[in-house]
Amino acid sequence: MNQFKLPGNSIKVLVVDDSRLISTLVQDDLLKAGFLVVTAMNGREAWDLLQNEQVHLMIADVSMPQLSGLELTRMIRANEQLKSLPIILMSAIESNETRQSWLNEGVNAYILKEKKELELLPAMIINLLSA
Repeated sequence: MNQFKLPGNSIKVLVVDDSRLISTLVQDDLLKAGFLVVTAMNGREAWDLLQNEQVHLMIADVSMPQLSGLELTRMIRANEQLKSLPIILMSAIESNETRQSWLNEGVNAYILKEKKELELLPAMIINLLSA
């Protein structure tokens, strides 16, 4: 994996997934790349965290209990303070139609839950935040 040098203060990323395995894999890759990482186990926990803590970007699982990643995206986009937060959704579902519908809902990017793709997250984050 490439190591990224981040300018100034480190970028804080919120990782939201009900799978501890996926959450840990993503968190480890991001920490190795120099990001600060906070985690939540579901969308409701993430929403509560976003009310009190500033993050630069959120990576969330699409399918979670209590509040899905897509429902969380809708709440963020409807919130004046959070609406510009970049959002990457993760899923095991691979469908161009599904991807397009999520992009239409305000998701900035989409990634499959496969190790090979998850390793691309640091570069994807840099690209999204540089745009």
